[in-house]
Amino acid sequence: DELVAEAILQACGWQIRPDETTFSAIVRYLHPNPALLVLDNLEHLPRMADFVLRLLTAVPNLTVLATSRHQLGLQREVVRHLHGLPIPHDERDVAVPSVALLTERMQRVNSGFRLTTAVAPHVTRICRALEGWPLALELAASWAELMDVPAIATQVVGNITALQTTMPDLPTRHRSISAALSGSFALLAPNQQRVLARFSLLRGGCTNEAAEKVLTTTNGEMGVLVRRSLLYEHDGRYTIHELIRQFALDKLAQMGEQAAAERDHAQYYLGLLIALEDDLHGPHPLTAIRQLRPERENIYRAWHWAVEHGRYEWLTAALPSMLRFYSMAGLLREGEMLLRETRTAVTQPPFAHDLLLTHTKLCLSLGSYDTVRALLVSLPPLENIAPHHQLEAHYLWGHLCIVQNRVSESRRHYEQAVTLARALNRQAPLLTSLMELHILSDYQTPYLAEVLALADGLRDHWLQQRVYTFLGGVFIRDYDYHQARDFWQKGLVIALELENEYGTATLYNNLGDALRELGEFAAAENAFAQAMSRYKSLHNTAFTMNVLEGRARLCALRGYYEQAITLAQEGVD
Repeated sequence: DELVAEAILQACGWQIRPDETTFSAIVRYLHPNPALLVLDNLEHLPRMADFVLRLLTAVPNLTVLATSRHQLGLQREVVRHLHGLPIPHDERDVAVPSVALLTERMQRVNSGFRLTTAVAPHVTRICRALEGWPLALELAASWAELMDVPAIATQVVGNITALQTTMPDLPTRHRSISAALSGSFALLAPNQQRVLARFSLLRGGCTNEAAEKVLTTTNGEMGVLVRRSLLYEHDGRYTIHELIRQFALDKLAQMGEQAAAERDHAQYYLGLLIALEDDLHGPHPLTAIRQLRPERENIYRAWHWAVEHGRYEWLTAALPSMLRFYSMAGLLREGEMLLRETRTAVTQPPFAHDLLLTHTKLCLSLGSYDTVRALLVSLPPLENIAPHHQLEAHYLWGHLCIVQNRVSESRRHYEQAVTLARALNRQAPLLTSLMELHILSDYQTPYLAEVLALADGLRDHWLQQRVYTFLGGVFIRDYDYHQARDFWQKGLVIALELENEYGTATLYNNLGDALRELGEFAAAENAFAQAMSRYKSLHNTAFTMNVLEGRARLCALRGYYEQAITLAQEGVD
């Protein structure tokens, strides 16, 4: 206490009397009038809470403004959490405080620097990468004397070791980011240091459950790291500043725990995918999708670790969930890229065949038909691969042949798929193959009864929506508009629940057709309006034409001939 009190006296230029302690001298100077005492970087000093409490008790009119990486823990304390300066939203957004600070500091060391449109993207990149941390921005700016801004951005982004300076008028702890963080790290207990170091592997943060499993820690220890401003917590999710993450990653390597931590990380996140397979293929998959979406970076890292270390049994088990997640979350290109990368590293069957066929499904969904054909052709003769791989290959060949207008060949592949699906008791490929065969045979097959028998009992709502859409199309061809309406309404309920915008738009448009033919004109108009709104938001011009045609027919039935002609002409144009 006396050492801190002496430092305060010296900073304020106050004198101590022979008959008093340094603490009592501070009290004497502060006592007469209301005063504000600013104390900076208290986390480096032990027992500061006791000192501050003693001072506030002795000087009732005193207000202490203290900065620290952790709270003092006093009842009368009012805590304000400070974060980095606001950062740019994009490369043109330069009217923010982080850009202003970086620019001003660069101009100090390089008077010729100007924030021009040419350098603005590099300046904003630096600010975003450093997340607006003032000390990091100042250290980055110190390079402006030696480098141009693009070179500085390349040097400092993702490289904490570049954020340092030798300027002698800066305190030692402020001459590098590592030095600024080392003091806080040293004050942690050994297990808290280990937890923070392991957290560096968690990209995008983690949940309480992941912290327990990957970091082998407790909520109490995580709370300590949050209170010391080394982690952030919001709505049950922990995150870390990128610079602290880089610092912690260096510490993890020094501890010799990186290999074990990476294994635990991969095992947890691939295990999460495996555990959610039933939910993703069940009646309420959105809960699982929302759980997985914030973990995309962690899943990506875990996946690559398993590929690198040959843990193909984990990857095989996780692959169905991976496919469903990327498909339902609208991340087809991201999933395609991941599988393409994986296939270059994995060449041994059977996992290589799993990857190839899953990759083919994503390419098919993306409409990359040349790639689909190249992938399927690269398979060995189908009789030489596992039955479940034969099933998937026949189904994919069937779909590709439809696109290429090879109808008889498509029918043959789908028939093979049906046979294999029955033998393997695989409901989803069985249903989809039966539906395609019914369409290919001009809706004149015995398969419809089987599809009807299976439709209502499906647990997989993603598949069930597809089946109901198909059945509505079957019945409207037979002029059974009531049945068509009922199936499409069932499908619409599911599409809305699944937040499937494309499926919702399509089913609204289909419903408009059925309701129009049933004479329910107001309901039909509303359905077409809903379809049009959704297709426009999806920028789907082709299907917008279908809605215009349906509305034109509706207007003609209602006797609104001029409006019908206008809508029809708009569709043609």
